[in-house]
Amino acid sequence: MIMTIQELEAFINAAESEIYVTPDGSVHRYSTSAAEEILRLEKELGCVLFDRQGMASGRLTKAGEALLPMAIDFVRRYHAMVRAMDPYKTGERRTLYVGHLPILRQYRLNSFFRNFEDEHPECELHLEEGEVPTLLKGLNSGYFDAIVARRSQVLGNDYEIVQLAADEVAAIVCSSHPAAKRKSITLRELKNESFYLSNPHSGSYSFCRQLLIASHISTENVHTADIDKILDTVRRTHGVALLPISTLNVAKAQGLAAVPLQPEGSIPVVLACRKNHKDNTYLDELMAKAEERAKAIPAI
Repeated sequence: MIMTIQELEAFINAAESEIYVTPDGSVHRYSTSAAEEILRLEKELGCVLFDRQGMASGRLTKAGEALLPMAIDFVRRYHAMVRAMDPYKTGERRTLYVGHLPILRQYRLNSFFRNFEDEHPECELHLEEGEVPTLLKGLNSGYFDAIVARRSQVLGNDYEIVQLAADEVAAIVCSSHPAAKRKSITLRELKNESFYLSNPHSGSYSFCRQLLIASHISTENVHTADIDKILDTVRRTHGVALLPISTLNVAKAQGLAAVPLQPEGSIPVVLACRKNHKDNTYLDELMAKAEERAKAIPAI
């Protein structure tokens, strides 16, 4: 049996998929950890990569944690090698590389790219997850044709930008918090609270931090962690998490409430490419498809 790129990509996608909160308050991951490709990979490596029992379902084992960074590096090097051959191919380029934050499922963008693939079966579309610095570096170097990121993270006049989704930040509090039943709240009213933001590499961290600064609130008492740890902490204390509403369905998360901010903390998600990009018919088609989709997105 020979390990394949497809197996490694399936493993990476499952390991980096978004979490969701069940009605009993436990945290799980969306992507199945028992996909056929992953089971084949585990058989070849001789070890289990994911827990599949109870509340730990979908979490990486120690073996999975050790494999993940090596798998990401290996797959990225493979795609870089393929991209390096583009100038030597005969005929029109038929590949498209799109980097993205781990938010495709969160904003129902998987179907957007899947529909593009259905319309252009002759085009090889590669989606690669990464953090903001990696995405921007890849876009500016030409490794990525386009990226999916928060609007506040793609700055300057060198990019063509199309909005893919609209979202807003809410104050996430425990259900016993005095603000839990409010229809909206200002950050100034929460100025004496301890704030929790997603980790600094996430798409919303810098945006939420700027909201605090704009409200003249010190960021010295800001704590960061993964979403599941934040939810657990807020559920047990009276701290406040600032998170995009789409990050979780708090209406079904036991012991939590989402209170919209006033004024609204709008946080658009965009598809961006370089204005001076090399000729690529499929990139133009993708941006046009995004433009068409944007007409149905509420203005924010």
